[in-house]
Amino acid sequence: MKSTLKKIIALMLVFAFVFAFAACKKDDDDKTTSGDEVSSSVDADQSETEDLSEDASDDVSEDASDDVSEDASDDVSEDASDDVPDDTTEATTAAPKGVSLPIGGNQAQVLEFYNKQGNALKQYKGKVKVTKKDGTTSEINHIAGGSVVKNLALSLLPNDYAERDTLTFNNGVAGDRKLSSWLPRSYSDKISEINPGGNNGVKSATCTASGSGCKVVIVFNDDKTSGATALSDKPKYVSKAMDTLDLKESDLDPFVLESAVVNYTGCSIEAVFDAEGRIVKLDILTPANIMGDLTYGIIKLKDSNVVGRYKGNYTFTYL
Repeated sequence: MKSTLKKIIALMLVFAFVFAFAACKKDDDDKTTSGDEVSSSVDADQSETEDLSEDASDDVSEDASDDVSEDASDDVSEDASDDVPDDTTEATTAAPKGVSLPIGGNQAQVLEFYNKQGNALKQYKGKVKVTKKDGTTSEINHIAGGSVVKNLALSLLPNDYAERDTLTFNNGVAGDRKLSSWLPRSYSDKISEINPGGNNGVKSATCTASGSGCKVVIVFNDDKTSGATALSDKPKYVSKAMDTLDLKESDLDPFVLESAVVNYTGCSIEAVFDAEGRIVKLDILTPANIMGDLTYGIIKLKDSNVVGRYKGNYTFTYL
């Protein structure tokens, strides 16, 4: 407001002197004066008018500059303030945090990372496309009773390793399928419950760089079950991170299992993670060597030896 008043006053002074000069000039025309007096008077008035005009111009220029600068500053400040979203703080805190990849870490660090990120996948609420190939291949190393018995036994053993449907899960579901049950250990809400720092049956656990992410490889020591329920019992350590045999008595009909030992040998996990710590590829291998005594009617089938290898191969594309 002060600057505006200064500008108006300066302009009024300019016009006032211009009008005054015009009035004086009219009076001089009515009077009889010498040429020198007229010239001197005009020169003096012109000099004063020019001085006043320059002063007024300077005032107007300075005031206008101040006004423009202040107004522009106010406008820029207000516009910039308007452009900044109200939820700036929220957007910053909601940004995804970086994940520390345990490349070259010790066994406990690698296992803890696999547990955390693998279990997060079971609970993933975003959109992810999953391709899956899994199942078991079986072979009989030895069984008594000749080719007829062997062929019958083979027909009972699982040989179902194949491509499954490619499913896109959103918020953990795809139609009537749940992501948590489509992944290893379908009965649990966790992919892995390996004890990172204690007795865990793990032979080795390593993490190496892979592209912008990393690859984790976990290998188990031999694990086993034994007795009449060996085919359904869960091995102590291997079952903490992968599916194992789950055969009931009815699954073996017409054979009856007298006793058995199931050796889980060479079980391994390979998981590739992206830079954000999400699993993009997962390969599970669970070999099981079954040795035991069967009966087939009145025929005793001692020292039967069967090998089954479960494989689960998954790829994940985050959409």
